[in-house]
Formats: sequence, structure tokens, C-alpha cells
Amino acid sequence: MFNDTTTQEETTRSSALLNMLEDINIVKAELEAKNQKLEEVNQKMIENQTALLNMTEDLKKSNALFKEEKDKTSAILREIGEGVVVLNPDRKITIWNKAVEGITQINERDALGRFIWDVIKVFDNKKNEITGDRCPFLLAIKLKKVLTINELYLTKKDGKLIQ
Repeated sequence: MFNDTTTQEETTRSSALLNMLEDINIVKAELEAKNQKLEEVNQKMIENQTALLNMTEDLKKSNALFKEEKDKTSAILREIGEGVVVLNPDRKITIWNKAVEGITQINERDALGRFIWDVIKVFDNKKNEITGDRCPFLLAIKLKKVLTINELYLTKKDGKLIQ
């Protein structure tokens, strides 16, 4: 009987060990599948990272070219013989060229970054101040085009009118 019990216990243990081994193999297969998916995701992340780095480099090059062109354009506008005032969408002065300095006697450093209406006033031929949406500077922004000012008066630094 000792042999039968031992054989039965060994069979039970063997069966349990086989079940455990089978479970281990299932878990191993699941882990390998998940590992494969992780490797695929990691590879895609590396590809995306490379693409983003390339895009960043392209963007840096584009920004450098844009800045270079902007600087050239600004230099031209600053030196042109006609008075040029450029406003940003917030209506603050971004370019105040030498010709405008000569006309208004207002230095560029005193004008840049300020609202146009805080720097100069514009008057019609009847000496009425032009304000709001009728102001030619603001009208140019609204119409999104360059305007030429004729038959208008501007103020100098001392407040005197100039035509």
C-alpha cells in the first residue's frame, strides 16, 4: 500500500507540476506578446521623436530665415526716404523710420512700443483731429493695406502741426 500511496502522491505532484508548468508557459507567452507590443510602440516612439527633431530643426532654419528677411525689410524701411510707420495688430509702433523722425522730430526710441495715438496726433485740412477708426494708421490696419497720407497734418514732438 505504501507504493500505491507514493505513486498516487507522485502522480498528483507531477500533475500539479505539469499544470504549473503549463500556467508558466501561458504567462511566458503573454509576457512575450506584451514585450513585442512594447518594442513596437517603443520603435514608433523613436520614429516620432526623430520626426519631431527633424521638424524642430526645419522650424529653427525657417525662423532664422524669417528673422533674416524681417531684419532686411526693417533695415530698408528704416532707411527709405519716405516716412514709414509700422504698427503691430495691437496698434503699437514697431517701425518708426528716420524720415518720420525728421518730420515729427520724435526719436525712434521714444516711439517704438507705444500706441500710435500716444505719439502723434493726426488732423484733417480743417485742423480737426482725426481719431478712432478714421485715423489713417488705424484704418490701414483695419483695411490691411498701405495708405498714403495726403492733405493731413501730423504733430511734431512739441505738439505743433506739420503738413
